[in-house]
Amino acid sequence: MAAITVIMLNYRRPTNVAAILGTLHAQTVKPQIWVWNNSGEALGDKRVAREVVSDANWFCWPRWFL
Repeated sequence: MAAITVIMLNYRRPTNVAAILGTLHAQTVKPQIWVWNNSGEALGDKRVAREVVSDANWFCWPRWFL
């Protein structure tokens, strides 16, 4: 089975992130989820494999960095 990595960007929308993580986790193939988090606070969600926490909004650049 193929490995799938999902890269997400978060900026102060924890409710949206929780819903998206739930939907991704419910998929048949469980992806590895990486989050670049511009909110300054860690999500603390066990479904996230890697998380970069930044206290500045880097807009969409982090998706390309990851």
